Amino acid sequence: MKLQEKKDIVKQLTESVANAKAIVFTDFQGLKAEKVRELRRALRASGATFQVVKNTLLNRSLKDARVLNGAEALALEGPTGVILTEAKEPALP
Repeated sequence: MKLQEKKDIVKQLTESVANAKAIVFTDFQGLKAEKVRELRRALRASGATFQVVKNTLLNRSLKDARVLNGAEALALEGPTGVILTEAKEPALP
């Protein structure tokens, strides 16, 4: 992945995180592609999104959005899925 692509992802994710009313981190390993598509559709219907993001880019976005302070970082391992919603009262499937 090129540096500019990473910067673009961090910028977009930072905006989404800053506007989110709820953030859920998921381990989606073991889900088949069809189940992930179903999850995305259900989340979209409830006003939420599901993204798979590199942990380093996710931590950078959380810091840029001021969700994390200073040197703080989430200890995430392996692929991480992120559910973000701007709904005041999220109803996740």
